[in-house]
Amino acid sequence: MKDDIKLVILKNLLAEVSQKYDDLLGEKEEELKKHFEKAIKDSLTGIYNRFYFFESIESKIPRYKRENKKLIVAFVDLDNFKQVNDTLGHDVGDEVLKDVVKIIKESIREYDMVARYGGDEFILYFDTENIEIVEKILKRIVEKIDSKLNKYKISASYGLAVYPDDGESVEKLLKIADERMYAQKIDKKSKKILHIKENKWKKEL
Repeated sequence: MKDDIKLVILKNLLAEVSQKYDDLLGEKEEELKKHFEKAIKDSLTGIYNRFYFFESIESKIPRYKRENKKLIVAFVDLDNFKQVNDTLGHDVGDEVLKDVVKIIKESIREYDMVARYGGDEFILYFDTENIEIVEKILKRIVEKIDSKLNKYKISASYGLAVYPDDGESVEKLLKIADERMYAQKIDKKSKKILHIKENKWKKEL
């Protein structure tokens, strides 16, 4: 009888120890998960950071090379964002960035990726070879930013690059995309200046 009682007590103790061990493991896993999330995500916007983006795309490239497929990356940069920070403060600037991220996430597909490169710059990966589809998505993003953030006079410019046509590394692809984004930004400024001058001439006439 005593042996039976001892056995029951021992089983209860083992169950208790096992439960505590499982709880401890669960806490450690949750803690590790939180640390991992902090390491790969931007603290302000909650999207991936550029380091994770680079690693993720680099890991995909061998498969694209093996299957002879293309992938598309894009660089998106906000226009006039500095003015928001300078005149309205960084708190407002942070909210603008969150709004932009929301617009981008709503515009891309679940198997595409967006990351914050830094400041008001974002980088995107598109799981498609169809440049026309990507162009439509990017134009839609710009249109939504123009519309929803009009009160801040915020717009956006973008450039894209295709693997392997424009480069075979993430660094090279983003460099090309950045250059094309900057060219678009300059072109928009030139057209704006020309438009202002044309209106001025019309008024003088």
